[in-house]
Amino acid sequence: MEVLLFNQRPKKTKGLPSWVADWATDLVLPVSWAALHEPIFTAGGTRDTSLARADISKGVISVRGAMIGFISTVGQATYEIEARPLLREEIEFGSAKLVFDEVDKFVQNVHSHRAATTPDTQHLSERAMLHASLRICDSGRSSRYFAAQFDSYEAGMARLQALRSSVAYQGGRILRDNATKRAYSLFNIYATEGITPWYVDYYRSTTILHRLARGPIPVARTIVLALVALVDDVVGICKAWAYFWFHTARAHVKRRFARNVTLRVSDEDLQKVGLDPSVARGEDMPAFRTNLLLNAGRRVFRTKGGHVGMGPGDMQAGDAVVVLYGLSTPLVLREETKSDEWTLVGEAYCDGVMDGEAVGVNEREFVLV
Repeated sequence: MEVLLFNQRPKKTKGLPSWVADWATDLVLPVSWAALHEPIFTAGGTRDTSLARADISKGVISVRGAMIGFISTVGQATYEIEARPLLREEIEFGSAKLVFDEVDKFVQNVHSHRAATTPDTQHLSERAMLHASLRICDSGRSSRYFAAQFDSYEAGMARLQALRSSVAYQGGRILRDNATKRAYSLFNIYATEGITPWYVDYYRSTTILHRLARGPIPVARTIVLALVALVDDVVGICKAWAYFWFHTARAHVKRRFARNVTLRVSDEDLQKVGLDPSVARGEDMPAFRTNLLLNAGRRVFRTKGGHVGMGPGDMQAGDAVVVLYGLSTPLVLREETKSDEWTLVGEAYCDGVMDGEAVGVNEREFVLV
């Protein structure tokens, strides 16, 4: 059953069923595996619980499983890889900040919806919602990893919270810097100022008629003054843009080509920008960043029943999240039009069902084509 997790889209070999792995592609380990043949979760129970039947002549496979729910909302943000990494592939922290915020929003919306519809039931505490966000943000990899590294689950989650906060802080600074760069582009400086020049507001129909009535000389004088003001504004905008562009380009060239560049930032410099050196460059940070990198391209989702998780980037509202018996992690399936058959979209992390909680609930058979 675990071979289903090696189905990656798009496929190079044409005509393959969705559930058949394309060995012509450069396959990577499933997100839900710690290493080869080492799944992190047991969402579908043990391998002995698998009830799969294949019909090779039709190219379909029938599997018993549990329906978790249909996806109602898919997030917009996704982890992106640095365009120009210095040493190795890294997650772009600005995109990570956007994903973290979106995961938090999805979890909070589920909590608010439950509080509004079932006021008499016990709801998630702030701590529980935080832990849910920490688990979901990288498909549960770091929460399991740090829970095993520390003496208790709480200690592991506290460390994970510190790591995520550090990445989010750096990502927020990157997003603000990018916003400043966009604001200082040649076409956005005027919009950023938000001031309407007098000569733009001046040329209204009533004002023009009034000036014409006073004779050609006042009109000509006004036109000359308007042109002078226009030239002065254009020169000012170009100077502001050129100044910002020059210093940005200078810093970029210096970083990329200058000799004797110090790659290791001192602890004092990290503290000056608000970072804790023991977290930002601690021994746990590489593991967390690697887990984020493995989630590149994935998005957060929410089901109609209130489950939140991470899934493939091309999933859509209306897709189903299911747990197939014998499979370690849930899958996202897409129902074929006017049939009871399903197309495999990809693997998913669905918080709350990763340890077999869904086995025996909403049970049915799924035919994959």
